[in-house]
Amino acid sequence: MAETTQTADAAEKPESGMLKAEQALQRLVLNVVDHGVGPVVGSAAYAEARRVSAARKPDDGAVDAVAVPIAVDDVIAQIIRESVLAAGGTGFVTGIGGFVALPLTFPANVTGNLVINARMVGAIAYLLGHDLEDPYVQASILLTVAAADSQKVLAELGVEIGGEGTHEAISKLPVAVVREINRRAGFFLLAKYGGKRLAFQAIRAIPLVGGVVGGGIDASLTRYVGGLATRTFAPAA
Repeated sequence: MAETTQTADAAEKPESGMLKAEQALQRLVLNVVDHGVGPVVGSAAYAEARRVSAARKPDDGAVDAVAVPIAVDDVIAQIIRESVLAAGGTGFVTGIGGFVALPLTFPANVTGNLVINARMVGAIAYLLGHDLEDPYVQASILLTVAAADSQKVLAELGVEIGGEGTHEAISKLPVAVVREINRRAGFFLLAKYGGKRLAFQAIRAIPLVGGVVGGGIDASLTRYVGGLATRTFAPAA
């Protein structure tokens, strides 16, 4: 009996460990969006700072010139550019050390890329008029940061998007379904920022080459997630 119990416990541990990792990534994403982490400010504060810095003056030489905010789309484009550069830089720095540094830099790279993308997606949602504390918006953010195929996820739950956008479809769902979306988003987050990245571990073990490849991978993912966020949170036509 004791042996049977030990076997059952051993079988449950991997699943339990994965679930905890998924939940930890979910919490990290929402914490970053809400109020930031470490030196990284939250999404709303980041978006407002970029909105101000993107303002231009009709005549920079005029003393009484009034700052004119540029279009929201331009602010979003700037945020995506900055995030792509930040992600690429993080990927390069954490991959440049090669095999010796890999045990330390690989987890740091995964977390850093996730934080950058979470802040970016939250900022885009905020600039497009969404409430970052709304649970439906948070569900859309989690799926977007995970770069998940939202239409496929919703279809598996019996939700057809049709002509609606992803967020519009999610916003009409019962709370129980939104919770299931969040659960699946945790799985996608772990797969995208953890599991799939292990495929590039051998390349990252090569000094310099690992940095170049890692930076390129991270920059490409961030660029894709930025475009996905823009489409997900765009106002309904």
